Amino acid sequence: MRGTYVRGWKFSWEDAKKDFDAYMASDKPIAAAHCADPGIVACPACGETHWREFEVFLCLRCGAEVNLNFPNYGKETAGPPAKPEMIRQKYYDGMKVKWNPKQKEKRGKTNQGDWKAGKVPIGTLGVVRRHPTTVYETNFWHIIWEGVQPKGGWLFGEVGVWVDDNLEVVS
Repeated sequence: MRGTYVRGWKFSWEDAKKDFDAYMASDKPIAAAHCADPGIVACPACGETHWREFEVFLCLRCGAEVNLNFPNYGKETAGPPAKPEMIRQKYYDGMKVKWNPKQKEKRGKTNQGDWKAGKVPIGTLGVVRRHPTTVYETNFWHIIWEGVQPKGGWLFGEVGVWVDDNLEVVS
């Protein structure tokens, strides 16, 4: 998503394209072309993901003013949200959720999720568990769905701290 510019520096998509084209023409390894992508950042207030293209911007989801505090990567701050009702809950171990996708159909079929572990029928209840591999700064969660067995050793996983919009928090 693209936030709304407020102040400070702006990432130049046009300059990035020129830099990328120059890299491609110079026979340098493609890995060097990272200049064409500003990266992403999550709003500290609601978790919505935005391009890291403005130093200070308004979050499109909650309306908070987000400051990237450049060059202090990872130290983003946000003011109070203009739309507090848009703040997502954070995951916690034992949280009960229901699979209730906003988009009920995908590609002409019932939306049962995109997990490698399998399909989850709409309305299925599950319990969120903190995955034992969780490390500092990264949160790994898995959902144990009632009546749904994961296939092939996979888990129904989620990453991050904010509850996905397709999950309805039950308790």
